Amino acid sequence: MSLKIQINEETIELFEGARLLDAIRKYSPDELKQIEKKTKQIVDRKGNRLDLDGELSDGDDFYIKECR
Repeated sequence: MSLKIQINEETIELFEGARLLDAIRKYSPDELKQIEKKTKQIVDRKGNRLDLDGELSDGDDFYIKECR
C-alpha cells in the first residue's frame, strides 16, 4: 500500500509509514540539503513549521520555504 502527498503542489508517492525526511529526499535531495543547513524550512498548509521525522498521512500538503 502507498500514500500520496504533495510538496510545493507536486505529487509524491511513498510507502506506507514514510516520514517527511523520505518525502523530501524523494522530492529533491538539493532541497533536503538546504533544509538541513537551516536555510529553508518545511511548513504545512497553515504555515506551521515541521520536523523531518514527522509522520505522513495520505493527502498531506507541504511547502518548502526560505527561512526568515
